[in-house]
Amino acid sequence: MKLFNLYGEKQTMELLSSGDQLPTATFKTSDFGTLAAIDDAVTEGPDRSSKEIGRAQGMYINSQLDGRALHMMFSVIFTDGKYKGSTLEFQGFDPFIAEEREFSIVSGTGGFRFVKGYVIMTTESMDIPSMRAILKLNVTVKHY
Repeated sequence: MKLFNLYGEKQTMELLSSGDQLPTATFKTSDFGTLAAIDDAVTEGPDRSSKEIGRAQGMYINSQLDGRALHMMFSVIFTDGKYKGSTLEFQGFDPFIAEEREFSIVSGTGGFRFVKGYVIMTTESMDIPSMRAILKLNVTVKHY
């Protein structure tokens, strides 16, 4: 299963804190301790016109002292298609400068109840000033 996590036209990520600082316009995702909440579109393809089939909702925290990696925790909630109403739960280490990153799929609901698996994430495109990106998620799950 291939999914695309599309950061849309509207803001879908909110910085909540950054180390010992209160949220301001001056801190960045690359600051150690930055915590962000996300609610991003999940689409069938990388184009903005691709059909939305769900949402990626969760959070990440910059958990590496030099600011080069995140810890991601998010759910993919399917809102359309074969898996509508089901979820997959993702968690793991994200060295975001790496070409490929691997995450665990730790659980699921509905059609994905009792699954285990992994996802390979690649960045299709990134606009750093606006914090907008298109991420490709190549999902492999085993249903027990």
